[in-house]
Amino acid sequence: MSNKNNQPAPTAAQATLAKCAEKSQVLALVASGAVTIEQALTRINELSSPQGGRIHFKVSEKGALSVYGLQRMPVTLYVGQWERLLRHVDELTKFAQANADKLARKDGANAA
Repeated sequence: MSNKNNQPAPTAAQATLAKCAEKSQVLALVASGAVTIEQALTRINELSSPQGGRIHFKVSEKGALSVYGLQRMPVTLYVGQWERLLRHVDELTKFAQANADKLARKDGANAA
């Protein structure tokens, strides 16, 4: 069966691979033989890229809150730091808008 772009419809394994949010899940699919190494590497690279993986959260070994999916490495702060930062979200948004012409973007979008 094909989709609108005349591409073959994804297999069940490919659909499962697309839902993987962690490298360990991808590796488990490779170990089971459900996906090829090439497919797994592609997904792992997607998860590692800033635009690739979905944003998700974890508690670190030291009890901090880590945000994954924004960049190659997680952004990790203790909960009090997150609370302090979030209290200033309106100020941060206004500052970013006021300085949009000076700020670099890594997501490929033009500043506006």
